[in-house]
Amino acid sequence: MNEDCEIVRRADEGNVSEWLRGEEAIRAYQEQQARACEPAIIAEATVRHEQEHVSQCEGDRQRFNPTDNKTKIQSMGQSELSAYLVSARFLLSFLEDFCQDEGLDLAGPRQRIGELEAFGSGW
Repeated sequence: MNEDCEIVRRADEGNVSEWLRGEEAIRAYQEQQARACEPAIIAEATVRHEQEHVSQCEGDRQRFNPTDNKTKIQSMGQSELSAYLVSARFLLSFLEDFCQDEGLDLAGPRQRIGELEAFGSGW
């Protein structure tokens, strides 16, 4: 992410190196993951994680990019927890919607996500 709250990705094409931004960066990431045979659902969870950081940055740039180390450590912890929870809820929802017939026990993951959400709400 850059200082303008955009997702960025370096695109190396031969001897040319440029920065892709926003949706173009996301597409490049998704294409790279597909070439690497990464399941699309995992790539989408990662994109949602990064989009949460964009929302955080747009909501409060100062808090997202603090200058003092103490605030930076706390802010990074809060922002990462929130972003990982976005990914976890997305993946859990996928399992609930498409894998119910597989006999998966999702009570544990649901409980852990709830515990992490409760922990994060105390910040």
